[in-house]
Amino acid sequence: MIQWEQEFSEAFGTFRFWVEELFSSSVRSVTY
Repeated sequence: MIQWEQEFSEAFGTFRFWVEELFSSSVRSVTY
């Protein structure tokens, strides 16, 4: 159970980082 939780939080952290990168790049395209 704890192993699953750790893997899930790691995957979620990577996913959140990717979403933030995508969001900031879209904001930059809209700004320019």
